Amino acid sequence: MSDRYLDRYKGAIILAAAADALGWITEFESDKKFLVSKYGTDRITEFLDWKRKTGGKFLGYTDYITKGSYSDDTQLMLCVCRSITPDGSVNNEYFSKIELKDWLYYVRGGGKAIKTAAKNLDKKSTSWDSNFYKTTEDALAYFTAGANGAAMRMLPIVLANLSHQERMIMEVFKNSIVTHGNPRAIVGALLYSLSVAYFLNADSLPVYPNEIITIIAKGLKLAAALINNLEDMGLSAWLDRWNSTMSVGFSQLFQQTVEETLELLRYTYKSIAANTNNTEVFKSIGALDKDTRGAGHISAVAALYMATKYIYEKPIQAVYECANMLGSDTDTIGLMCGSMIGANIGFEQIPSNLRRVQDSQYLLDCAEALLYQKTATIKSPNCADCLNTAHSSKRPPIDLTTLSVNDEIRLPSLGVGVVLSVSEQDTITTGKSVIILEVDFAIGQSCKLSKVISKGKAKQ
Repeated sequence: MSDRYLDRYKGAIILAAAADALGWITEFESDKKFLVSKYGTDRITEFLDWKRKTGGKFLGYTDYITKGSYSDDTQLMLCVCRSITPDGSVNNEYFSKIELKDWLYYVRGGGKAIKTAAKNLDKKSTSWDSNFYKTTEDALAYFTAGANGAAMRMLPIVLANLSHQERMIMEVFKNSIVTHGNPRAIVGALLYSLSVAYFLNADSLPVYPNEIITIIAKGLKLAAALINNLEDMGLSAWLDRWNSTMSVGFSQLFQQTVEETLELLRYTYKSIAANTNNTEVFKSIGALDKDTRGAGHISAVAALYMATKYIYEKPIQAVYECANMLGSDTDTIGLMCGSMIGANIGFEQIPSNLRRVQDSQYLLDCAEALLYQKTATIKSPNCADCLNTAHSSKRPPIDLTTLSVNDEIRLPSLGVGVVLSVSEQDTITTGKSVIILEVDFAIGQSCKLSKVISKGKAKQ
């Protein structure tokens, strides 16, 4: 890839993370009056210091979030970034056994499906293509997991395979099924990836905005035809397990989901032509319905709609509209839309306030590494043998209670980090507290690690 793409690669990654950071603030807000009471404004267009309750009813604590901080969406995108090999494929074994295991230490946000998936991969017998996890509520949890936790992390695969669309499609599919087995998640990941690739490659845009929808819809049809040959992708065993478990065959359900997605795209095509109100569009496609708002295919359609509507005259406006579409999955839709916009306008056109997102230099390093196929430069120098070590013996958990400020901590995926702060918060449960460590890792990523402990066990 030529140097002319560097600005676009940087734009895609930075605006993805920035839109995630903005949308995370509003993710669980349902009314503008709550924004006013908390932040003194009814519209979020700047990074803010804010806080949220996390950890559940009985072991919950307050997470104090500094302005510009990104959520699990960007964290997982970086996990995939470090899993890309020099030829553009994804080392899904490394992603599943190293990155996702470490991610559980520092996750901020994160849906139930992907956290359950990550925990299940800790089993030695579970491989990336056999992660058929269950929950106490749902014995078919993997097969019904259709949320956007797969789609949100696909940007690095697009950037690493921009000149190899067929390989991109196959790599997106394979990485999706590490954590999500339902076609809603997979089709969402495919649609999002095809959309970003379009905006990256588009030196000029069609005369009419909705023509973009038509072009990407055609790409989705072609991608769906390619996915018909899962056996050629080495996924025969995965497909057999899927078909023997569910009452409807995977191929049939996948094609049904593609048709459903195409129908949603047809609606957005008409909505852009008619200049339909954004809220009405989000309602009509299910992006404001609590039962469907986080579905992978719906989130991807919503993001593409926003990017297409605003790319011509007010591209950054799309990011703000996503963040303020209360009741939708604001951070994930924002990340997807932001990456599409950034991929087209480039880094230099992003406002300076949005460039100051968490770990901005590391994000820029990742963009450059993906463009020039030098992903080793963004990984821990000591992680080369970590996968072999993970297979040879079960890694003991890190005891956060033994660490204090200025101590070093090591995670296989992130390398060496330095503890910047240690704090402890009580929970409702008697005798339990949460220890929270802020850590800067040498590779350029910063994290908050947390763990429920017996009260008073933290090292002072």
